[in-house]
Amino acid sequence: MPSLRSFSRFLTGLLVPLLLATLSGARASEAPAIGTDELPEIRIGYIEASFSPSERKAFAHTFLYLSAKLPQYRFTIRPYLVKDLDEAVRTKSIDFFLAASGFYRRLNYRGLRDLATLVTPTTASPDLAVGTVFLVKKDSPYRSFDDLKGLRAAANWQEGFTGVYVPMGEIAARGYDPDDYWTFVEAGSPVRRLLLAVNRGDADVAMARACTVEELHKTEPELVDGFRPIGLKETPGFPCMHSTALYPNWTFVSNDTVRWETARDITAALLSMPKTPEGASWGVTSNFNSVDDLYRQIRRGPFEYLRITSVRSFLERYWPFCALVLMAAVGLVFHSRRADHLVTKRTEELRLAMEKESEMSRHLETLERVSVIGAMSSLITHELNGPLNSIANSTRALERFAEMNDDAPAVVRRSLALISSQCARASEIVSRVRQYVKRREPESTLIEVNPILKRIVSQQSAVSAHARITGEIPALPVVLEWNPLEAELCVTNLVKNAVEATKHTPDAKIVVSLSLEEEKVRITVTDNARTTAESLAVHGAPLSSSKENGLGLGLLIVKTLTEKAMGHFSLERKDNVTEACITLPLPKPAEHSKKENVENDPQN
Repeated sequence: MPSLRSFSRFLTGLLVPLLLATLSGARASEAPAIGTDELPEIRIGYIEASFSPSERKAFAHTFLYLSAKLPQYRFTIRPYLVKDLDEAVRTKSIDFFLAASGFYRRLNYRGLRDLATLVTPTTASPDLAVGTVFLVKKDSPYRSFDDLKGLRAAANWQEGFTGVYVPMGEIAARGYDPDDYWTFVEAGSPVRRLLLAVNRGDADVAMARACTVEELHKTEPELVDGFRPIGLKETPGFPCMHSTALYPNWTFVSNDTVRWETARDITAALLSMPKTPEGASWGVTSNFNSVDDLYRQIRRGPFEYLRITSVRSFLERYWPFCALVLMAAVGLVFHSRRADHLVTKRTEELRLAMEKESEMSRHLETLERVSVIGAMSSLITHELNGPLNSIANSTRALERFAEMNDDAPAVVRRSLALISSQCARASEIVSRVRQYVKRREPESTLIEVNPILKRIVSQQSAVSAHARITGEIPALPVVLEWNPLEAELCVTNLVKNAVEATKHTPDAKIVVSLSLEEEKVRITVTDNARTTAESLAVHGAPLSSSKENGLGLGLLIVKTLTEKAMGHFSLERKDNVTEACITLPLPKPAEHSKKENVENDPQN
């Protein structure tokens, strides 16, 4: 007997690969004129580990029949693990798949469509073909379903339809919580492994698919006889033991990648297939409501969301997503705080820059005012000396005339004396003003021009909103004999004039350069303002300004201070560029050394 059973298992395991291997041979003999690689490919996946021996034969006949019935297609049939078949369906890497009805309804992917359901001799209807029988050892103390609470249940795998979900539906139907009634232990397929797990003590009860126990009894009766069923039910027309409700049988399902013509051909072939030698065929399930109701009752599969009944259950189920949202929220808060900090920092920098600009403007205005006042004071005091001298000379002549004529009225003598005294007082005031101007006049010193120009470029770049101000200033120090305040006043005035001139010029550019030419220093400010040589001559003239409220004193001050430093100032238009140039002589080496000695003399 053992040798006979071993031989029977050997034939069963060998039959399916042999039948599947004949597919390519049958295809080649029936359609020799067309290369198999040119035929449309139909990819079919199935879960081989879940089949019983009789089901293996039925499916092998089905695949062979489809290949012979539909020679216009090239079939690729591949076995999968359950998790791999789930991924293949989701990624649409297969066109059709053969699986349990529970697997099909659990996926709930858009576009899936059942085509046919397996009909076997042991089932009266494809709608009532799959169930679960609870098996315990014959010598166990468990007699009823209620005795099984809290035990370890051996199942094919943790998400098996008949091994886990169908038993959970029976638990829920009896009024118990399916989540806490049993502890499921994954033992694998086929049913023989479940029974062996109970025999080893790894589990207390086996969750066997209905009709598989009867098939196993044909080959290993001594193993099956060691177990007894618990909670059996009776269903008319269903001869196998079962402890739960019954559900639709194995189902042939199409993915949404399948063309309607292909789905039509496959469906017609399945429904027209004659019964296999084992009596299996294909039919149509009226509905899958029983499977959907089962999942809804146990809150699994497409109804998993029903398990969320509180905040705690939501967090337990979706904690990775919640953690991600929390991290995103924390990141958003951090970003907001950082953005606020940067805005505050930039605002403070802008405020300081504006204050610095205002201070620079006041400083420049003061320099301009002092320079203008000095220039105007010198001019006024110089011009007043002539009239005052004439008045004084005329008064002295009248006084001598009055002295020579004794009959001159006293009032005339007093008037002349008053005029003479007031004229002397006016001359004294003019003299004091001239002395004040001379004392306040800045003294020329040896200065390094490079840092002054760099500072002006940096300051004006910070306050210029539209013009790009750059400097072409050599690294080699350039020394001039000039007053630093006058130097800063002149160059700053030229840069600000260039900024004002380019306010309507796109891509405005201003360049401040420093160069040496034949013992002379050239400080040049160029801009690309849109103006003409005629307009520049008009607005560059002394006391003439293009500004709305300008007095035209800026360029006059620059010219005056430059010439006072023994230099030359020019303003001209060259090659579409306005160039303002200050040319100053380099100090002589002897004067350079003399000034340094004087500045370094401790007695001074």
